[in-house]
Amino acid sequence: MNENDLTNYVLGEVTPEKSREIQDALSTSEEDQVSEVELRSLTERLRAEYREELEHTQGNASPAKPRIWLDPDWMSIRAVALILICAVPIILAISGLSHRAAPVTSRPEPALEMEGEEIAPEVSGNSREFIAVGSQRTSSFPLLVPSRSYEEAKKAIGAGDGAARSKVRVEALINHFQDAVVTDDGVVGIASEVASCPWSADSQLVRVTLSFREQAQARVEVKFIEGAVDSYRLLGYEGGDGGSLAEVEEVPAGDVVTAIYEVRGASAKPVPRQLMIVSIISSKQQLLASSEVVDHGEKFTEATSNFHLVVAAARLGMIVREEGPVSAGDLDQIHSWISTSAGDKQQELDQLVTKVKATARL
Repeated sequence: MNENDLTNYVLGEVTPEKSREIQDALSTSEEDQVSEVELRSLTERLRAEYREELEHTQGNASPAKPRIWLDPDWMSIRAVALILICAVPIILAISGLSHRAAPVTSRPEPALEMEGEEIAPEVSGNSREFIAVGSQRTSSFPLLVPSRSYEEAKKAIGAGDGAARSKVRVEALINHFQDAVVTDDGVVGIASEVASCPWSADSQLVRVTLSFREQAQARVEVKFIEGAVDSYRLLGYEGGDGGSLAEVEEVPAGDVVTAIYEVRGASAKPVPRQLMIVSIISSKQQLLASSEVVDHGEKFTEATSNFHLVVAAARLGMIVREEGPVSAGDLDQIHSWISTSAGDKQQELDQLVTKVKATARL
């Protein structure tokens, strides 16, 4: 790909038609995808430093937004970006990097230990706030969910008291009840599903499921498409920052992790529409896998039964964690979503909802 075109695309200085052309080219070139990831990372850091410098020199006054391509200060950023694009392929060639993760030495999953029992760390806070894509386009989430998190959530739900609510981890409920099938070949498989949000007419839900077929040291990067999505929030992970990049983690072969995003602004756009790009990047900055998430305008009632199940699990966790009384109407709605599924997990989640009803005396 032409270096100037990629730089212009990353800095937002191309027409919509050119942007679509570049996106098509990126989808067929893993080398260019790696260059794009590196370039965006550098650009975001430089932009942050530039904003800090402006605030320092001009006090609290909000400076006019600079025209990136014409502002002399930003010309240096463009120059560095071009150098980086040229350097990345050379570095990759010298390093002899392949597109498969190298074998690594296994290390135990992080957790708290007390008298020989693994205990999920307690987190605080309720449903996270929405993040504007214009201020933070890239998101991430941990690839490892502590194995005891779900058991701790069950105990907390059974306790029924307000103090126990913070121990309910939404991501633990999602991953316990997820049963999505990922069919992609390679080190990591990526599957996604998009449907309207049943609790907000202004939102859509995006399920992202990653399946690791080989042991890897990696992180996930979720990049939202500006103009397609206005804002987003990651359901769960209340102790972290869904708008920042997660650290590289060692993921055992066979692990499957699911995350759910709630996005706003996409429903007003014509379908099909690309919402985001999910990339798995190794500790050596290799692109292990990448997938576009496309919205086809599917309604929640048209989604798969597993989508209904994990959304029901997520919503139950969100309701339990929230302060204030539990609504019988909300729980009845969750019951209706669960009824579209079948099997042991469906019955298990249905029992949890019934237990919440009982403890709330509904």
